[in-house]
Amino acid sequence: MYSQIQILNKFKTGREKNLQLFFGKSLIKNIKICDIYRFNGNLNKDEYSLACELLSNPISQQVFFKNNTEKILKKFGIFSWILEIGYLPGVTDNLGNTAAEIICERLNFNKNNFKIRSSQLYLLLTSNKSIIREITKECSNSLVNKITLKTFKEFVKGKNNLSEQHTDIF
Repeated sequence: MYSQIQILNKFKTGREKNLQLFFGKSLIKNIKICDIYRFNGNLNKDEYSLACELLSNPISQQVFFKNNTEKILKKFGIFSWILEIGYLPGVTDNLGNTAAEIICERLNFNKNNFKIRSSQLYLLLTSNKSIIREITKECSNSLVNKITLKTFKEFVKGKNNLSEQHTDIF
């Protein structure tokens, strides 16, 4: 049973380039930003495969799973920190709502019962923890976003679900 989709851009995005330039390559040595979609229920293998096809682009993106996280992410370099920025409960998540509508339409799910929460996962290589706070200030709003931080090792060893086990950085 599957409860989330994790999507990684294969190529460096403009947002990744901008953050690295803004803070400097000496402070942020490597960065990748992933999209995470968490379901309020579980999907079977066929439903999950279709959901992955609907939410990702196989040419420019790669879906990674709990069992292949470390292998996939190592292709993109070394990381020391995982920062997740998602929405607080009660805040409208337009990306999650749109993803849920797409999946409900194709899988004939009840739109009232199937929900998706979206978040972005920042994989960072930096030795300066204060830079993570600065990135958080730049990329989030404490009134609407939930911020979670883990070491890369904790992320790979754990369930890859930061919302279940997390360390808030503020």
